Amino acid sequence: MQMASVTAQTALAKEIGSNTGYQDYLVKTRQIEANERVGLKQAENLKEADIKIIAGAGNVTDGIKNASDALSPKGGYAAAGFLESLASTEEGKKVLEAIAALLKK
Repeated sequence: MQMASVTAQTALAKEIGSNTGYQDYLVKTRQIEANERVGLKQAENLKEADIKIIAGAGNVTDGIKNASDALSPKGGYAAAGFLESLASTEEGKKVLEAIAALLKK
């Protein structure tokens, strides 16, 4: 009885292994499920966030894209680059120190 189960599982594995269309379907289904979970968690976290973004652009669509870029890794790298550049000058260091002092209050 156990051999019948193993034989059926082996046959199924061989069928799936040779069926690239079905494999692609399985992978895409999992990707959709993962994207849905990530999107729901992002929405849940943003619901509680107190974020204000002013996105100056020529139209609403570009403004929304600019705002979403600010929340992406691309925006994070841009902000980090800005702060690093600012910190590399004496004037920039003073600005960052003043901001840090305000945040401590």
